[in-house]
Amino acid sequence: MPQAVLDKRTLLAWLRRVGWGVLAGCLGGTLIAASARIWWLGEIACSFRWHLGMTCLVPVGMLGLTRAWRSALVATLLVAYNLGPVVLLLLPNQRRGTASEGLVLAGFNLGGRMDQGSLRGWLSQEDPDILVLLELTPKHLQMVEQLSPALPHSVRWPAEGEDQPRRHGMAVLSRWPIERSEVITGEGWPRPILRASLVLGEKEVTLLAVHPERAGRQGRLARRDSYLDHVSQIAAIAESTIVVGDLNVTGYSPVFSDLLRKGRLSDSRSGFGRQPTWRTDRLVRGLWLALDHVLVGNGFAVQQRQAGPDLGSDHLPVVARLAFVEGG
Repeated sequence: MPQAVLDKRTLLAWLRRVGWGVLAGCLGGTLIAASARIWWLGEIACSFRWHLGMTCLVPVGMLGLTRAWRSALVATLLVAYNLGPVVLLLLPNQRRGTASEGLVLAGFNLGGRMDQGSLRGWLSQEDPDILVLLELTPKHLQMVEQLSPALPHSVRWPAEGEDQPRRHGMAVLSRWPIERSEVITGEGWPRPILRASLVLGEKEVTLLAVHPERAGRQGRLARRDSYLDHVSQIAAIAESTIVVGDLNVTGYSPVFSDLLRKGRLSDSRSGFGRQPTWRTDRLVRGLWLALDHVLVGNGFAVQQRQAGPDLGSDHLPVVARLAFVEGG
């Protein structure tokens, strides 16, 4: 048999074996991610389903090239399962709003390392009506005061005069008066839910600034789920509710789906794509996840939604342009 034929067969056999190995890893990772409701490791793994889906493209190519059709089909199904939710985010949202009424809302987890000059420049460009800031530290308080000419109304946790944490403070800054505000705490929560009620003309808007703890072992996971369940209960009360913050959860999590369903909320990314906002710095560095969210009640339509530029934090800011739903 000619050497060229042997070399080709050897190459194809090698590609098939590598393809099967990558496929086995993708299948294992997908099964772990699918167990998110059962244990904490599944909850963490499901955050990386987009990356799993992209990785599954490798065995699709390798096994297809070597004509291992059944294995290639399995890999293709894994691609569809893992990337399907991202594809759905690209479908246009049909909810319509009134062009004359609306608001621009921005949220940013400062991450303790952001560049204040870059932040001020970005805010000047976006000119938000409402700004939610997370992971405030004492060194950020002067900057918050400097924003008061454009956003004169605010509510903060901890409140002025209370002991300031080293980090993880929260603030809502608004162009419009804040009629009422409430700091909602729960057992074991490291941070509260910050609730603010604003009146825009004849419409009352409820804003929830949120920052639950990240997923981890069962105790931490239970506290996070309790926090988000409480958010959903508050959000379900009124259609004109907006939830903004670092939810420490991706759209792949069943807890995220529960929050949307129970809270009668919509993901503002719908029609605008995945928009990741946080990069990993442990184990595998540089992977991006969509942890920072703007969720809206049925009283709003999303006209534009995007992740902002790198401002020095390990998070990217988010900005959404919302309109009141016609007839709402």
